[in-house]
This record gives sequence, C-alpha cells and structure tokens, in this order.
Amino acid sequence: MRIIARNKKARETLCQSETRFHLLAEKMRDVIWQATPDMVFTYVSPSCEQMSGYTREELTGSSMFRLLAPDTPPHVIENILAMMDRVRETGISANPVFELEVMRKDGVVILTEVLTSAIFGKDGELEGYQGVTRDITERRLAEEERKTLEARLIQSQKMESIGTLAGGIAHDFNNILSAIIGFAELARHDADNPERVRKELGEVLKASERAKGLVNQILAFSRKSETRYLPVDLGAVAGESLKMLQSILPSTIEIRRHLPGSCMVMADSTQIHQVIMNLCSNAADAMEKTGGVIEVSLDKVLVEEGAAEPGQDLSTGSYAKLSVKDNGHGIPPEIMARIYDPYFTTKRVGRGTGLGLAVVHGIVKSHGGSIVCSSLPGEGTTFDMYLPGTVSGEDCMEPEEAVNHPAGTGRVLFVDDESAIASLAENMLGMLGYEVIAKTSSMEALALFSENPAGFDLVITDLTMPGMTGDRLAAELTRIRLDIPVIICTGYSDQFTADDARNLGIREYLQKPLDLVTLAGTVRKVLARA
Repeated sequence: MRIIARNKKARETLCQSETRFHLLAEKMRDVIWQATPDMVFTYVSPSCEQMSGYTREELTGSSMFRLLAPDTPPHVIENILAMMDRVRETGISANPVFELEVMRKDGVVILTEVLTSAIFGKDGELEGYQGVTRDITERRLAEEERKTLEARLIQSQKMESIGTLAGGIAHDFNNILSAIIGFAELARHDADNPERVRKELGEVLKASERAKGLVNQILAFSRKSETRYLPVDLGAVAGESLKMLQSILPSTIEIRRHLPGSCMVMADSTQIHQVIMNLCSNAADAMEKTGGVIEVSLDKVLVEEGAAEPGQDLSTGSYAKLSVKDNGHGIPPEIMARIYDPYFTTKRVGRGTGLGLAVVHGIVKSHGGSIVCSSLPGEGTTFDMYLPGTVSGEDCMEPEEAVNHPAGTGRVLFVDDESAIASLAENMLGMLGYEVIAKTSSMEALALFSENPAGFDLVITDLTMPGMTGDRLAAELTRIRLDIPVIICTGYSDQFTADDARNLGIREYLQKPLDLVTLAGTVRKVLARA
C-alpha cells in the first residue's frame, strides 16, 4: 500500500510539474522548444506564432534551420553544427547562446537570441536539444540608438570645447605667425650673410612645425571618427593637452604636472585628450575668481582582489591613474550625485551646456575604466581617472627613421590650384633630381597627360580643386593609363580619407603642409614600386 501511495504521489507531482511547465510556456513571450538531435522541432510553445508568424502545428516536425534568414552567413550554421558535434562526442551538455536572424512568415527578418542545452538519456545517449528563443530586435535597435546618441553627445561637447579653445588657438597662431614673419623678414634683410640666413630660416621651420602640429591637434580633436583603441602614451597625451590649455588659462592659474616616464594604455587618444581638457577646464572655472593651482599627476596602480576603494568600480588588475586636482571652491555635497548627469550644470548661462562631465564619464566607462570624484567645499576637488590594461612602452614604440632627402630621377606631373604650392613642389622635386611639370589647373593637367600618357612616371595632385577634384582627376588618369602611379595631397577633408584613396588605387595619401623629407621619401617609395 505504501508503494502504491508513493507512486500515486509521484504521478501527481509529475502531473503538477507538467501543468506548471505548460502554463509557463503558454504565458511566456519567449519561445520554449525541444528538438531531435537533427534539430527537428518536437515541441514549440504557443508564443512562436507571435514571434515568427508560424503556428506551433506548422513548426512541429520541421527543421529549425528553415527559419533562418536567407542571407545567413555559412559560418553561423557551421558553428551550430560544430556545437552539436562537440556535444555528441563529449557527452557534455553545453549551454551556448547564439544570435540568429530569423525570417518571419510575412518575410520580415528579426534578430533572435537562442539559448540551448542538450538532453541525454539514462544510457548517456543524446536524445535531443531544448532551448529558449527571444526576439531581441527592439533591444538591438535601442542599443544602436543609444550609441548614436552618445556619439552625438560627444561631438556636441567637442564643439563646445573648441569654442572655449578658440581664443587660445588664436593666441598660439599669432605667436607662431609672428615668429615666421619676423624671421623671414630678418632672412631677407641678411641675404648677404648665409650663416645668419640659415639660422633664421631654421627658426621659420621650427615655428612652421609648431603650426602644423597645432592644426593636427585641432583636427584630431574636432573630427567625427570611430573609436579606435591603440597603444597610447597617457603621459604624452596629457602633456599635449596641458600645452594647449596653458595658452587659454589666465595667468592667475598655474598648472603643475607630475608625468614621470611612459605609461602606455589601450585607448582612443582623441577621446582621452577630450577627458583631460574637460577636467582641467572645470578645475580652472572653479578658481576663476581667486586663482590657484591645477595639479595633474600620473601613476601606475595595482588593484588586488577586494581592495578597490568605494566608488572605484574596478576589477582586479593594473591601471593607469591620472589625477586632476584643484584648490578651488569645491563641490557641495547636495549636488555631488548629479555631476555626471547630462545637461546638469552650475555654470552661468553661456559658460557651459552641462555636457562635459557626462561625456567624460561615458568615455572613461567605454574604455573599461572608472572615474572617482572627491571634493570638500572650500578645499578643492580631485578627479581620479583609472584606465585598465597598461602595456609596455617598449612594445609600442616605433623605430625612428633617419632624416634624409632621398634623390631620384623621373618625370613628375604636379597639380595644385595654388600657384605658390605648385612652384614650391616644382623647386623641391627639381632639387632632388626629378624633372617636374607643374600645373595649376586639373583640366590642363589632364589634357597634357592625354597627349603623352607614357611621358610621365608619376602624378602628384591636390584633392580640392575647381573644375575637377583630385580624386576625379586620378580616376581619369588611370582610365587613360592603368599603371600610372598617383599621389594625392590634401590640406583637410572629412569626406575623402586615406582608405578612400587606396580603394581608388591611389598609391599614397599625403597631408599638407608638405615638407621636403616626407615628399622626397614618398616619391622615392612610390617610384620604386612602380
């Protein structure tokens, strides 16, 4: 009697479990399914109709693969089959998660997330698979929209920062132009003294290099670009940022830097530059009336298991810690919790949008790092930024190339609508041994090349020109003579990149201003490959 009672109780329990399972399966939006070892559905929950448009009767007995979108990459199916083979061979019930594009009955393609596990019998043989499929189309669209909004937020804040920097940039450029104009006038005056002329022209070149570097910094900072994580010397980025900041800060604010040695991290240098500029600008605003000191320091720290401080949100590992400290008015406790909120600002109208710290927080988080703020009213504020994955500086340093002016021979067609640049290139390349024909019209250059396509070994053209742009000229030249090597030069373009140039078959992409070393080396390299 006891055995019969136990069996009856077991059947009742099993029946209750099955009832609860079917009730759960029928109420869930996710699709619960079971399949044979060959992935033929043996059970599909009713929610399949809402997700796929197919009834459970239409899917039961059919292959799971019939639901895949027609353009599903072959490797996706290969990965699923490989997983099934591993399960059969090892007898281990894996729980992989796949993202699969599924075509609904009405032809609409949706993105699904599939969690699977294997079912084994008492003898250890594989009986089939079971799993849960969830429609994540809306979630993925929301994620993409969030990324787009974050990118817009960062770009908006960059533009705000550029406005703040405008005065400092003008100050730097005026100093640079003063040096260029002044030493050029001295060189003209000292024309009969070659030694003095050489020194004065050396100063002109130094100032020109500073101008070139400043322009590159501004373009890199303001340009819309995808995040690229590369080995970056955090100390060098901080140093460049502080150099730029120094020119816009009032003389009452002193910057003290403690940036010992090299500290390499995997990061996007433009975004890290933006973080430093924001933190230091905020520190300067906090001391606008009284003046003070901004201290920027860099250290390497090791976070051990359970040793992270409150607010750090750091896992175990090595980090680069960049600190920005001021002795300004501090942040009141009642607003500390809101400092990273977008559009929250305590600055007066016209002095900020409240995007700065929100962007800073987003950038640091996207790098897998953490930022911690500590402040006391009347005593100042410190921001500690932690970036993970420090790497050896030796592994990231590129060997320096020797400075030389490699000469060569060949006939070069140089095209630039600026007559001064055309004349400059003609003289530079002529000095190196090349025969140069310079044109200021792309249409004239095309006509000249058409008359004698075999008469030129190389064409160097500007990108932005009236009548016909450099990329269109390059396309016409290669249509006439397929093997003609072309180098394209540009002062600035966010519409035509080095990748675009390579896709058109253009051999090299040079950024102006052109210097003799770069021009000589590039021409020699291209002609050697021709």
